Amino acid sequence: MKQPQFHCLMPAISRHASTLEDIRDMRVAESTKKGYKSGLNQIKNWISGHGSPAMLKSDGTINLQVFQYNDFLAFVQWVYQNTSNNAWYNCQLPIGP
Repeated sequence: MKQPQFHCLMPAISRHASTLEDIRDMRVAESTKKGYKSGLNQIKNWISGHGSPAMLKSDGTINLQVFQYNDFLAFVQWVYQNTSNNAWYNCQLPIGP
């Protein structure tokens, strides 16, 4: 019986040298990565215009010690009230199987 052949899309690196980030990146689609980055950028833009300067670290990342759940809720509310994505929030979700 012939053994199946597998083709790896990732550059050959030692399994022992792999990091959790390497493994995660293999399993996440590029479109998902782009969407995640876009969402973070939207939050950063909102912080710059509506939040406290302390919510962003000096390197531009979100300071999760300062940016809390209620701040995220304020961001979501602002997006709903001020963008054209309202139809997405108002769509009916299927109920049941």
